[in-house]
Amino acid sequence: MKKHHSLLLTLTLALSLSLLLSGCFSLLLPSGRGASRSLENSAGLTSHTMGSLTFSYNKDMTTEEYQQGNMQIFSANRKNLMLQVTCANCVRGDTPESIASQVMEETKEMENVTDWRNDRVREVEINGVTWIEDSIEVTFSTDRDILHLIAMDGDTYFCVSISYPREEYRLYREDVDSFVDSLTLDPTGPGNAATGGSGLSGTYTLGELSIKIPGDMEMEILEENNLFASRGEFSVEVTCTQEDIYKTSEDFAHYLLDDMEESGLTTSDPVEAEINGETWYWASVVYPSAPENYLDYMFVYTKDYSFYSVHFVMPESSLSSYKADIDAISATLSIDSTRSLADTEEAKATLVGEWDGGEGGYIIFNEDSTVYWYKDNSLSMDNVFVGTFEADNKIKTYGAGYVEGIYLVIYYDQFILDGEEQALLADPAKEYAMVLGNDGVYTMEDMIEGNYYHFKKVA
Repeated sequence: MKKHHSLLLTLTLALSLSLLLSGCFSLLLPSGRGASRSLENSAGLTSHTMGSLTFSYNKDMTTEEYQQGNMQIFSANRKNLMLQVTCANCVRGDTPESIASQVMEETKEMENVTDWRNDRVREVEINGVTWIEDSIEVTFSTDRDILHLIAMDGDTYFCVSISYPREEYRLYREDVDSFVDSLTLDPTGPGNAATGGSGLSGTYTLGELSIKIPGDMEMEILEENNLFASRGEFSVEVTCTQEDIYKTSEDFAHYLLDDMEESGLTTSDPVEAEINGETWYWASVVYPSAPENYLDYMFVYTKDYSFYSVHFVMPESSLSSYKADIDAISATLSIDSTRSLADTEEAKATLVGEWDGGEGGYIIFNEDSTVYWYKDNSLSMDNVFVGTFEADNKIKTYGAGYVEGIYLVIYYDQFILDGEEQALLADPAKEYAMVLGNDGVYTMEDMIEGNYYHFKKVA
């Protein structure tokens, strides 16, 4: 047996199903029966692309995507339904039939399988492409139906795995049918030879950012948070830096572009772009060169202390030749917000409520991230700052790492003084460090101007 298929099955079934049935996925199990199929399918579909394969899944499913060796793996689950798609390089002599046969045998040999029955292999036609389908009923602690679909595109194979409790087939049938019906294998799609790519992308992670790079680009990891890839005159550089303060993505874009303009470069205005649920900003920069200028398509994003920039560089006249690459690669930019979610949720839980600072004013932090900083506890709207806030439970200091406390950023939208609305500063964001004292009072320092306040939570 070829070892790469054994690893494939370990990832697609043994790991996910064993965790599910041993209780590690208990949070995903339904709290009770009786949910209607229409509710299960009311959330709409999200389209996703891996190499030359495109498919759709319900947008309310929990998803994960990662790279393991030469395999690109995507998984989605909702309650007891599990979907998984694996894209990998073939070994010489592989056929869809041989891969299906091996996957079937290893399904039967999985550690937690106590019984199996009704195994079947057949050809099925899906959107003009012939897939090999193998299906089997297996018994773990419960009976589950497992379905695999295998197809090849050149030197790349795709293995689709679907699993659900047999007794809940009717509950998930529409989900499964819509997912299978959406499988579209397009050899001329993004990331393939027709657009200059390789057909199989590697996924790389820098901080909370993941990005897929076509396999035919020459990769160089310059350092832990900087990678460079090139193909001919086209290059991609990705950088993640850790800063001492927060900046919005838009502020970061302006900061970089202003610096470039001061250096004599020609830049465009930043443009907002929604990519995989996050707001990025992109702009173009022209670098003078002989015999031809170079063009940098720059995408930027910030998350707390992490600042990300992605640069697509090519000769200025070659933009049309590489536009498909730029579109395909930039569409894979994904931020894993869960990695810092615990820090922000803990800080927010501490802040939400009412804070009395005496002469420093009276602040109300709301659950919806709005904040009102009143002149005093009269809560008069005649003297108030209004805005939104972000926070986490560690304060990054210049050259001293992290200290305990709350790092707070307030984005001011409105300032009213004596009943009259006032003009805001050019940069309406203010940063504060909040450190708890032994008396239950927080010392709150304006990290830019150095002013100190003392607040105690009163409600």
